[in-house]
Formats: sequence, structure tokens, C-alpha cells
Amino acid sequence: MIRFEMIFVILAGIFLGTLILNEKETNMSTSETLVVSQLGINAVSIANSYIQRISNPALAFDDSLVANAVQPNAADMVSKLSMLSLYLGRDAGETSQSQFNDVDDWNNLDTMVTIDNVGSFHVMCYVSYWDPIASAKVSTRQWYKLVEVAVADTVPNSPATHFFQFNDQRAEIREQFVVSYYKFLR
Repeated sequence: MIRFEMIFVILAGIFLGTLILNEKETNMSTSETLVVSQLGINAVSIANSYIQRISNPALAFDDSLVANAVQPNAADMVSKLSMLSLYLGRDAGETSQSQFNDVDDWNNLDTMVTIDNVGSFHVMCYVSYWDPIASAKVSTRQWYKLVEVAVADTVPNSPATHFFQFNDQRAEIREQFVVSYYKFLR
């Protein structure tokens, strides 16, 4: 009888040890999921803040149209395309985001955003002309611009299995939206 009790105690110890190990593994998996979720939530927040900045009605559609507004039903809208900037990017003297005054100033923005107790995020913005009929980026001037915002975590040792590649960065979030000149005329 004592042998049976001893075997039972040993089996109970093995069973209890297995339960404890499984619980520890589950807790570690839950903690990892919480960290990844927090990174994702912060990345979405950062992307949305940049989207709000870029789609701000106070910004002009194009620098060249600040003083020369074109009415949307004008018969010569196609000929006025040549008024738009061929170069999409910052103008001379615009060295910080607070100086950006039109949508395409955000093109090729590459910056870091740090959130206390979370980590750093790599933010990239791209602006290109957009053809709504072809539903594609184009190199010719259009009355539409496609804005892309990508936010990649740079937190050391963060799991990367669910991230996708965007310009060789592990991007959690990639948002795109089209800005129309007609929106700026309201």
C-alpha cells in the first residue's frame, strides 16, 4: 500500500509540475500578446496623427496654387495642370514639420517618434500624384495626390512574425488616402 501511495504522490507531483509549467508558458504568451497589441495601438495612433496633420484644411493642396486658385468647373482644368508642382517635397527653407504648408511637403518624411515606456517608432510619409481613373500612382501632374503613411516599430526584441515589409522596414501600420484639390476649395 505504501508503494501505491508513493507512486500516486510522484504522479501527482509530475502532474502539478506540468500544470505549473503550462501556466507559466501561457502567462508569457499573454504578456507577449499584450506587448504586441500595445505596439500596434500606438502605431495606429501615430499613423492617424500624421494623417490628420497632412489632411489638415489649413494646408494648401500645392504651393503653386496658394495665390492662383483654379475653379473646379473651369473648361481649362487640363491646361492648368501645368501650374502644379512637378517636384513633390519640401520647398526651400522648410526644415521642420511646423513649416510645411502644402500636402506634398510631407513627401519623403523619415522621422522617429518616441513614446515613453513603449519605445520608438519609425514614421515614413510618401506623396505621389494619383490618377483616379486608372486607380494608380502616376508621375504626371494630377488634381489628386496619394498620401502613404507607414509606421514601423523599432523596439528591440519585438516579435516580427505578423509585420509586413514596407521599404525594407517592418511596418505595423500602412495607411493610404487620396487628397483631392477639390476638397481644398470648400
